[in-house]
Amino acid sequence: MGIALPAQDSLGVGLYSYADAARFIGGSSSELRRWLKGYQGRKHGHPEAHPPLWKSQWADSEIDGIGFRDLIELRFVRTFVACGVPLNLVRRTIAELNERLGKEYPFTSTSFKTDGRRIFMELVGDSGDAALVDVVKRQDVMRKVIAPSLRDGIELGIDDRAERWFPLRGSRAVVFDPQRSFGQPILYESGVPTIAIVEALRAEEGTAVRESSRALKAQIDENLPPALARAIDAIAGTDEHEVFHVREFVKPGTTDLELFDVATQRGIRVHVTQDHHHRKPAEREAIARLGLTVFVLAKGWSTFNHYDRAARLLEWWPKMMQQAELVQPGAMFRVPHARASGGRLTQIKVSR
Repeated sequence: MGIALPAQDSLGVGLYSYADAARFIGGSSSELRRWLKGYQGRKHGHPEAHPPLWKSQWADSEIDGIGFRDLIELRFVRTFVACGVPLNLVRRTIAELNERLGKEYPFTSTSFKTDGRRIFMELVGDSGDAALVDVVKRQDVMRKVIAPSLRDGIELGIDDRAERWFPLRGSRAVVFDPQRSFGQPILYESGVPTIAIVEALRAEEGTAVRESSRALKAQIDENLPPALARAIDAIAGTDEHEVFHVREFVKPGTTDLELFDVATQRGIRVHVTQDHHHRKPAEREAIARLGLTVFVLAKGWSTFNHYDRAARLLEWWPKMMQQAELVQPGAMFRVPHARASGGRLTQIKVSR
């Protein structure tokens, strides 16, 4: 995280450096820091102090970071600013909402969707700025701020405060929970940190092939993105597995038969794909002869975005690797798109 961990009695607040927060919710770390640390500006040639938008959860400590509730609230601030709403109006809105609604983090609260909307529009009208009124209407600011895409996945407690955030739409695979791992993103069921997934998915294409010896080597086929291989490798390495993308070995358009030969020369034992190799006799024979174990992602996987796909494949990965170690080489299995906790791998029967 780049910052010192707090004392044990501070657990439950969550802790994020400004750089981490920027990776998780977008924007720049300097921008987020200005919003929650305040900054000095100039007006008419004279210095002007701009205080923080609110007192952050770590404001009274020596820690240069923010808490979980700060992180969630900042998502809404970013949406306002991205829509062209001046920061001074955002500041006035927060102050007004604090006074009228009594909410410390008003944008996150459920009451913002009703009372908050009315109060914000009142402030816009009272500003007397016709251009601002036009921007708010043209950008449809309130619709974006109260949209389900910003609120889905946020679990509120009885005090209307954010307690957990599941950032993958329609999935509970990954969670930000200030009660666990200082609020860093983890797999919900296992608690495995997923920061490596975020970083791998944002990495540039074309990492070099690493010639190392681990327990089991797997490759992701050309019909799946290279970033997916990097994301899985970042976590699977803790179990001494190594995951590559076929682009690291061969050029685009290489035939599957050539691909299988190159893979086995490099010690690859597992092939993950969306292709139906079992329907092609030549590929079927090569898989059996070379001793590959193939996992075919079912049709439903194509509906996932890259974050959901990475999270779901991580759920299945331990089962897939265990199966690969136990089964006779040359076998093929179908991986359903359902959750791994309630699903099972199905062996694909191959007619000779």
